[in-house]
Amino acid sequence: MDSKLSNVVGGILSKTINEKDPVFSQNKTLVKNSITKLKKNKSRKGIKSFCN
Repeated sequence: MDSKLSNVVGGILSKTINEKDPVFSQNKTLVKNSITKLKKNKSRKGIKSFCN
């Protein structure tokens, strides 16, 4: 589920922002970090709030 979430978010980011843009790579890192935090917390509320 977490990997699917990261794929969806990554796909949305890549479609909306040019990948060569330095801001894009920064956003990608932030998204990965937040997903990693969610995995560590294993909080369903956290995942729901992240999806919404």
